[in-house]
Amino acid sequence: MKKVIVAVLGLIIVATSCGKDDDQVNDCQVKNYGILKVNFTAANVRHSILVTVSGTTTAKEKIVEVGKISDTLRLYSGSYTASLSSIYDKNEAIESDSKATVIKTCTTTELNASF
Repeated sequence: MKKVIVAVLGLIIVATSCGKDDDQVNDCQVKNYGILKVNFTAANVRHSILVTVSGTTTAKEKIVEVGKISDTLRLYSGSYTASLSSIYDKNEAIESDSKATVIKTCTTTELNASF
């Protein structure tokens, strides 16, 4: 009888510990997003990150302030075109570059600009 009780308790412990892992789902999995990290070389100008969903006009823009050389965006999984620019105070581009990229769920994708 003691062996049966010990076996049942052991199974209960194993069953409850397995369930805890399944309940802890990453936020990025639930919301289906990945991270785009963009690195710049110059910190003395502002930068613009304009990300467009490939094949559409849907876009998201972020302005990176003077002094920062990198920034991140959360994006749904998919294919994108990232237009990176260094900009004057009047939002006129000094230099720019476009890069195609694919964002995957719960993954960080890095792009590097030469300006």
